Amino acid sequence: MTSISNRSGDVVRVILAPLAAARRLPLLGLCLSLCLSWASCFQPESQICPSGLVCPPGTRCSLNGTLCLRDNCGNGVLDQGEQCDDGNTLDTDNCVNCLPAYCGDGHVDGQAPFIEECDDGNSNNDDGCLNTCRANVCGDGYVNTAGGEACDDANEVTETACPYGGASCSLCNSDCTQVIALTGSYCGDGQVDLANGEVCDDNNTVTETACPYGTASCTLCRADCKEDLDLTGPSCGDGRIDSAEGEVCDDGNTDTETACPYGTASCTGCSADCRESLALTGPRCGDGRVDGPEEACDDGNTVTEAACPYGTPYCAQCSADCTQVLVLVGPLCGDGRIDVADGEACDDGNTVTEAACPYGGASCSLCSADCRQALALAGAYCGDGRIDRADGEVCDDGNTFTETSCPYGTASCTFCSGDCRQDLALIGPRCGDGQINVANGEVCDDGNTVTETACPYGTQSCSLCSADCRLALALTGPRCGDGRIDAADGEACDDGNTVTETACPYGTASCSLCSADCRQALALTGPRCGDNRVDGPPEVCDDGNTTTETACTYGTTSCALCSDDCTRLLVLAGPYCGDGRVTNGEACDDGAGNGQTVCAYGTPSCLLCNAGCSQRVPSIGAFCGDGAIDAPEETCDNGNGVACGTCSAACRQLTPAHATGTIVGVDGSALRSGETFTITDGFNPPAVFEFHPPSGTVGPGHVPVDFTPGSSVDDVGLAMADAITNLNVGRQLLVTAQYDPALQAVLLTHEMEGSIGNRPLYETVQAAAFRVNGLSGGVGHDCPLGAGCSQNSDCRTNRCDTSTVPGTCSF
Repeated sequence: MTSISNRSGDVVRVILAPLAAARRLPLLGLCLSLCLSWASCFQPESQICPSGLVCPPGTRCSLNGTLCLRDNCGNGVLDQGEQCDDGNTLDTDNCVNCLPAYCGDGHVDGQAPFIEECDDGNSNNDDGCLNTCRANVCGDGYVNTAGGEACDDANEVTETACPYGGASCSLCNSDCTQVIALTGSYCGDGQVDLANGEVCDDNNTVTETACPYGTASCTLCRADCKEDLDLTGPSCGDGRIDSAEGEVCDDGNTDTETACPYGTASCTGCSADCRESLALTGPRCGDGRVDGPEEACDDGNTVTEAACPYGTPYCAQCSADCTQVLVLVGPLCGDGRIDVADGEACDDGNTVTEAACPYGGASCSLCSADCRQALALAGAYCGDGRIDRADGEVCDDGNTFTETSCPYGTASCTFCSGDCRQDLALIGPRCGDGQINVANGEVCDDGNTVTETACPYGTQSCSLCSADCRLALALTGPRCGDGRIDAADGEACDDGNTVTETACPYGTASCSLCSADCRQALALTGPRCGDNRVDGPPEVCDDGNTTTETACTYGTTSCALCSDDCTRLLVLAGPYCGDGRVTNGEACDDGAGNGQTVCAYGTPSCLLCNAGCSQRVPSIGAFCGDGAIDAPEETCDNGNGVACGTCSAACRQLTPAHATGTIVGVDGSALRSGETFTITDGFNPPAVFEFHPPSGTVGPGHVPVDFTPGSSVDDVGLAMADAITNLNVGRQLLVTAQYDPALQAVLLTHEMEGSIGNRPLYETVQAAAFRVNGLSGGVGHDCPLGAGCSQNSDCRTNRCDTSTVPGTCSF
């Protein structure tokens, strides 16, 4: 393990030996991939790093001994394995051996903003050089034993007394050569030290909370001697039982009560001197006495009755709280409600014993006059087959339906209405009445009882019915246009239609057809494709032939010709200079581009076709990287044609930006002690943050992030943000952090603009919900030395020499 310091001086311990052991095989493989053979890796000019890594000829060890770097460090170009390259080999500036300089690398950095006074390559603070790379002097708080210091209390003053609060102490004299034993004043020494803010001192450091028993008020001193306290003391009647002072009770007053408060059956009171406990009783609702003014009545209970006793129509009772007189009614036989608890078996709302149901009900259940017996009775009703004239019936056919017709096949009949109040004279349906009676099995009814075999002449098809209305007959009949000559019906011909044609069908030269009424045969002629007349439809054109042409003659841009069947008008093109095809002796043909003198954007040089298609002419064109801004395709052009700085590879202007990232946290129950996440900023050594309970310790060089199993997601997120922020304040990490409770994530921002801030994050947390998103989105400050540029923010060196166009990244 070795210790190094960042530029602010805070010590960061980095484990190198175990890392080298864990990475030796892959790094050796990297080294070997640079060798021509095994033997060349171990020639005398190969270099063995302190970590054990062997670097082949042409390479050298990195400062931390974990990488093989090429020997072209110092050429101003950031090569593979380099983290910086400032174009020199000095070890007194911000870039040493192509790695960012840091306090503890053994080289004194004299370049702003990190000016070092010394750098002895270790983290000791007792050897003349602090781990902040500042000279060790008297008054810096570190004892420089090598320089002859005996003590160092971080000042250059010889104190004569201890700081306030300490009875005794040992301090250092002004030149750090002698330890002096001193005394000092403190709260509790019995003396009021006004100079140090004391306002009282009662010779102790206890904050009293009350005066002695029997003392109404007093003034005592607070434990820190900063305040006089006005206090009171315990006494009889204060509501607290002070047993130590002989009290057996305390009801908050000094009266001797004789009864409990209203509503309390029994209670315990206290004598006026708090020396005797008294067992008392008190008035209440339900004791049978009206205790005014609280009570309006008292019927000896605390129940609010809802009704009078059974058989009592009206009564007066008292509410449960004795504040209201209630006028009530009671249940009785004949009230229409069955009071089972009072012996009722039924209640039909009267006190009469009925002998039969009311008219209209076949059966019913009524009640005896005393409500003690349920009676099952019968009654007369419409539909019982008996005519009850006393109840208004004039007929009764044994049902309550109002029939609307006689049974199927019955011409007439008589039925009774559904209410037995009217005789009905009806008729019934039958086959041959012209109406289809589906309910009676009819499927058709053509108004007769004859089974026909054909439709009348002139009717193509018809639907008729069998004699019993049980079968629908689909029939056809003879007609003009059916293709058969019906001489019996006066037809002389029949060509299958009822049209009088005037010509043969298209494509037929001559034919014989029939008149529309099938009474006359016609001799006709017809049109055809190729007769140079447009006979449509089906013809849409006719160019006098039956050939389908495919192109116009050369030089004719477009033409219209006809297909071989005269059904399609063909819009054709002919070969010509400008059609993009090389034909008819042309040397070239770029279509609409013929005659152009400038190449398309993005093409530096090209051969273009002249306007007459007779030769190709060498031409040039604008492109990204030519140093000129070619609108509208380009908004910038730094002359290098690569994706660096504030101009993209497509020459679109970019805004310099800081790299950002996120850490999505979890609650404390999902974390394990020892789990880590790692952040690198491209300048300082990687910072490893380790989750651990507050009382535990973390691995060497790790930054603790305190948590407990009970920590919420917000608690963990704030702890991570605080740890990163504190390291940033110490300048060991150029990354700021802020916790966002809405996202439940730590938002990371690199302090420096540019792509150098685009760095990955690593984590070893097992919880799947814990995620790290590496720093990305950094723009600018990445064009190498000598590359084209347009502004300082393009270059790694932050300097663009614009004396030429385009500019050049320089020192």
